[in-house]
Amino acid sequence: MDRDGGINKKPKKHDYAKKWSEFKFLKNAVKSLAILRKKKIKTIIVSNQRGIKRKLMIIPDLNEIHQKMRAELKKHRAEVTAIYICPHVDEDNCNCRKPKSGMFFKVAANLNITLKKSYIIDDAKEGVEAGKKAGCKTILVLTDNEKRHVKDIPKWRNKPDYIARNLFSTLKII
Repeated sequence: MDRDGGINKKPKKHDYAKKWSEFKFLKNAVKSLAILRKKKIKTIIVSNQRGIKRKLMIIPDLNEIHQKMRAELKKHRAEVTAIYICPHVDEDNCNCRKPKSGMFFKVAANLNITLKKSYIIDDAKEGVEAGKKAGCKTILVLTDNEKRHVKDIPKWRNKPDYIARNLFSTLKII
């Protein structure tokens, strides 16, 4: 799943959650992750984090956010199995930045996951595209930032398999 817009409130365009005080869980995200944990479903964050390459944040800052996020989740019997990030910008033309699916293949290899049996939960076209390329089922979550793009979905080359209001509503699909 994507982090920004899936688990936490997505920052404004071209901004990032650069420190823990800027990270805000979305409504029912913690509850949803607790339910997934209880059902023994692995939850892996696969997130573009170009703020690192743009020098708006550094890896230790991102690691601190993730450490505190995981500690907060643990208090509620929730968890994230693993976190994979791409620190690059589009111009780097790396294999890991969504809409490419390199991170998905890395997750599959490292965690022995079958992508055909996996779901990608993302709030952006790029995540849906990466999931499709990797052979995953795709769920587009409609965060406040992305609701305005719903009318464009029929024009997308790679359309989501499902559309859900938020992470909690994806549980019925999964």
